[in-house]
Amino acid sequence: MSNEAVPLFDKKILENLDWSKRRAQYRDDISPTNLPAGYTMRPLQSDDYSRGYCDLLSNLTKVGNISQDLYLDQFNKVIHNMQRYVLVMVYLYVTRLCHHHSLFGYN
Repeated sequence: MSNEAVPLFDKKILENLDWSKRRAQYRDDISPTNLPAGYTMRPLQSDDYSRGYCDLLSNLTKVGNISQDLYLDQFNKVIHNMQRYVLVMVYLYVTRLCHHHSLFGYN
C-alpha cells in the first residue's frame, strides 16, 4: 500500500462549486471563499487520521475509539459511495486539522 495521501475527491470540485448556493451560515465573515491568512480548505485525505481528524470530530459528536485501520476502512467506503463530500480546514503552520465541513448531495 502506498504512503501517499489519497484525497476523498478531486479538489477541482471545490474550485467549480458555487458557494453562494450553499445554505451554511458563517461567523466573522469567514467562509470557504474567505479563509483567514495561513488556512486552506481541502478534501479529507486518507492520512488525516494522523492529523487528528477523529479528535476534531470528537468536538462535534461522540466518536469512540477509532483505530487507523477502521478510519481507512470507513474512508474507502465513503470514496465508493460519494454522497458526502468531507472538507477539512488546515492551518498551514501545524500538522493538525482545525475544522470539518460536509457537503451532502453535491450532484
